[in-house]
Amino acid sequence: MGNSILIAYLSVLLLCAGCTKATTFSAYQDPVSSGEAQDIPSDDDENPDDDEDPVAPPASSDTSVYKPYGAFTSKVTDGSLDNPVAKGALVRAKWEQVEPNPGEFDFSDIDNQIADIKARGKQYSLAVLAGYISPAWLIDDLGVDYFEVIFHLKEERVPKFWDEKLQNRLAILAEKLAERYGDDEDLVLVYVPQLTLNGVEGHFNGMDREDLEAVGFTDERWIDAGVAAARSFAQHFSKKALAYEVHELPEGEVYVPQTIIETLWNDPTLNQRVGAAAWWLAGRDDYNSLTLNFLAQFTGDKYAQIIGNSSQDCYPNFSCTDNMGKVWEAYGRFPNGGYTSVFEQAKAMGFRYMEPWNYEFENNTYDDEISEFNNHAEQMYGE
Repeated sequence: MGNSILIAYLSVLLLCAGCTKATTFSAYQDPVSSGEAQDIPSDDDENPDDDEDPVAPPASSDTSVYKPYGAFTSKVTDGSLDNPVAKGALVRAKWEQVEPNPGEFDFSDIDNQIADIKARGKQYSLAVLAGYISPAWLIDDLGVDYFEVIFHLKEERVPKFWDEKLQNRLAILAEKLAERYGDDEDLVLVYVPQLTLNGVEGHFNGMDREDLEAVGFTDERWIDAGVAAARSFAQHFSKKALAYEVHELPEGEVYVPQTIIETLWNDPTLNQRVGAAAWWLAGRDDYNSLTLNFLAQFTGDKYAQIIGNSSQDCYPNFSCTDNMGKVWEAYGRFPNGGYTSVFEQAKAMGFRYMEPWNYEFENNTYDDEISEFNNHAEQMYGE
């Protein structure tokens, strides 16, 4: 994984009716892999009802869907929105806050972020984070199956992505979000929530196949669940581009994410509206290399978020301290020529859209490079 990846420990407890002991393991974890833009840590007995694969209805198609391009800030802040090289911003919200009780929705946080964006005349993307910050009532009231993790020294519950009741509630969430924002022309990209730790990124921070199978994972279950969730969101956001984030899952394997992306892209009912997202672009080919390889061959739409901010770029020095006081070694997060290598990688691999951290826009660190990426994206993908 490299010296820049912090080693932490993640313990998973196998829960089931009548179980008397737990299964535990350790894994690599990069607690800030998706950036400072996030305010969360930038997945027993098998229920017979879960044996049926959840199926969402086919999505409506629309060949006139607008797809975003250029650089968006990864967090809504005044400083980042005021920078003219930011074409827009990513709006993030936690499912547990958006739907605190079944069928009771609170859109105030999303609305406030959108108001700030619209005041600058910019576009926005939307990501509702699931994972362990999904509503507790899914488990407590609806009986959604789950497993437990010890994450950042705290016990958390992660609903199982393949649980049919969970899939039904994701479809309702998609419906209500689309009712409110689906006709907004400034909304240009919708991320598909996933039942991972992060809630959008498609991984469990280093869990290998044995770890995941201990809590009921199979390739088929996860593929069916990911495709069903994406179809639910595509059905309701029928006039929007969508993105499904991909990582190695299980650790060291790409069959599952690659199958999900290829299934969605080749589904004629989706009209090639669901692209692949990588929230970990680092300008290097030795990080998530298997995923990079399949993304390099993927001819569909590609969306990225940079793995860190430029204060984590030590190059050409071996070590440095970032803006949050964290010490990085092995040249930091961008060892292959520094932070600007990300822009070259994005262009070479055909990413049409990228989210640098808000730090870059607030501090004008790489305005010229971001502007150049915007110009490149305009030439390649502009309409």
